Amino acid sequence: MDFDLVPATENERAFIYALYRDCMKPFYESFSSWDESERRRRFDEDFDGENISLIALEDFALGYVDLRESDDDITIAELHIVPSARKNGIGTAVLDDICGFSDMRGISINGKCFKTDESMIRVFEKCGFVRSGETDCEYIYAREPVQ
Repeated sequence: MDFDLVPATENERAFIYALYRDCMKPFYESFSSWDESERRRRFDEDFDGENISLIALEDFALGYVDLRESDDDITIAELHIVPSARKNGIGTAVLDDICGFSDMRGISINGKCFKTDESMIRVFEKCGFVRSGETDCEYIYAREPVQ
């Protein structure tokens, strides 16, 4: 899959939130509730365009990824694909690129997903992540760098 990761700007905030809401709301509602004003407030507090990249094919945004990097690891805070582009290997391709970057730097990658998010579970496991823990509603995944 040929795509580009393009740094997000303030102009994409509405698109990114709409995709976040559309992807996450069903999961939250399956185990508790979705409070739109609280979720929007938290999203706005956490929004950092330096960490977020659009997943783009030509001029079309296919989704976004929010990565938090430190000297020791990379945390995948969010990875969402628009519904029309799902099941085409985009999430796997993005994660493969992130894995290549972590291998090059020699640092681990961490991420998590809802226990009911079968698509993300498959993507993590296909890309060599192992389940390293869990909460009541989420699995925690980790991948050590390949030398």
